[in-house]
Amino acid sequence: MITFKILKNENQMLKEKDFIIKVSKIYNTKPEYLCYLSYFLENFYKTHKNNFIVIAKENDNILSVARFEYKYSIDNLDMKNKVLITGLATLEDFRNRGIASKVLQKGIGKVLKDTPSFQICLGVNKDNVNAINLYKKLGFIIEENEQDIDLPYFNKNFQIFMHYEKQGN
Repeated sequence: MITFKILKNENQMLKEKDFIIKVSKIYNTKPEYLCYLSYFLENFYKTHKNNFIVIAKENDNILSVARFEYKYSIDNLDMKNKVLITGLATLEDFRNRGIASKVLQKGIGKVLKDTPSFQICLGVNKDNVNAINLYKKLGFIIEENEQDIDLPYFNKNFQIFMHYEKQGN
């Protein structure tokens, strides 16, 4: 049975057995980069107290993971009241089963419950049609003013920026 869990702090993350190694397999992290992934994840919660990770698990195996980061400003871009989905990945053998959708829905539900005035955004590779379709199915729309976006890790040549529109609006 697949279960879904929100990891709200570093202690919860570290309680997950071999969390860093399991997540590195989902992201196909090369062994020499494990220390960077470990550092990033351990500091993820320190950048904002509301940051959280959603995982899908079956027994002790992590099948899918998504990161939700609260942002207020990035360089010159005003990100006031925004939550960025800064990562979503699912083990290849478990794709196209609705697992990533449920991981995202759980995270979106938490943001809407805890901080309903915040906008949920993400950047996605223009060629990743499956991901774009998934995000659209869940209520994300392509940002029309994409030319105004100046995120340090957002490459306008390769990515599109999307934001979540609450159902019924």
